[in-house]
Amino acid sequence: MKTKYAFAILLTLMFHQAMTQVASTFNATGNSYSSGYVNFEWSVGELALIHSMESSGGEVMITNGLLQPKILLASGNTNFNFSYDEIRIFPNPTPNKVEINFLTNQQGIMKVDVIDVTGKILLSRKVINYGIGNIEVFDLTTFAPATYFFRIDLIPAYGSVPKKGLYKIVKH
Repeated sequence: MKTKYAFAILLTLMFHQAMTQVASTFNATGNSYSSGYVNFEWSVGELALIHSMESSGGEVMITNGLLQPKILLASGNTNFNFSYDEIRIFPNPTPNKVEINFLTNQQGIMKVDVIDVTGKILLSRKVINYGIGNIEVFDLTTFAPATYFFRIDLIPAYGSVPKKGLYKIVKH
């Protein structure tokens, strides 16, 4: 009888110890698939929930999860930054090519600069945006593995509001 009680207490302590462990993740596997302009990425065992928080002025964005979609420069007036759903850049991190989806409905010229961490402009391109969605592919194959920034400025047509954004991209 004493053995049963000792076993029950031991089991209770083991389960109690197991329940008080800190949650953690283990990435067992993952991969990606690309076909034209469609990219899928997945991983097993990593957090798939993305939660973004912005400061009240919109100068700083912190993202919990797998993605760090954009970094906004702190400046005097941040009211003219692209909203989260107007510019999409993926895959990030990337081994070679990056696709930028211009989803803003404003028309004008999108000036895109690829900048290294020292602030040097490595590549510059102007793209006409008709306000109906536009996709541009940037080939970073010749770039060394590092962190880069895409600075995007909308030079508006027809008197609309100019916008800007700075996006961090990791090339591996």
